[in-house]
Amino acid sequence: MQKLSKSPLLFLYAVLGMGYFNAFSSIDINPVLRNYLILVPVQIGLVIYFLWFRRDSSKTENQ
Repeated sequence: MQKLSKSPLLFLYAVLGMGYFNAFSSIDINPVLRNYLILVPVQIGLVIYFLWFRRDSSKTENQ
């Protein structure tokens, strides 16, 4: 898979963030629940990052 350069990747993250913010601004839910749900993408992103980082570091240690 080809690696994206930094600029298009930042633009993609910005567009996704704006869409997520717009979606949460428009729905009417409990404010306490909203605060927890806002952090879900951050938590998923951190899990993916740490799993990816762990996989890449284990590859370099084995070689």
